[in-house]
Amino acid sequence: MVTFVGLQGGPYEGRDGIRDAYDQHPPEVPVHIVGTRFVEGMLVAAYAWDSVPHEQGGDMVLEVGGGQIVRLTMTFASRRPGPSEARQ
Repeated sequence: MVTFVGLQGGPYEGRDGIRDAYDQHPPEVPVHIVGTRFVEGMLVAAYAWDSVPHEQGGDMVLEVGGGQIVRLTMTFASRRPGPSEARQ
């Protein structure tokens, strides 16, 4: 399951549902991981938008069960840059 906190739509479940959501609404600006930590058994990966690398964009929170990611929650800590800000 993938959930986006601060965006409309979702949650998206199963490989097909997640793939279809990304096909219909692909990310406009890539991100990169700037740090990781464990919180209550979950991996929390802080990320930044490639076009504004000095601002934390939010967190990716991964919950694992049975050796697989069972839930990914994306949070947004700062503004989301638009496609015009994407690096070429």
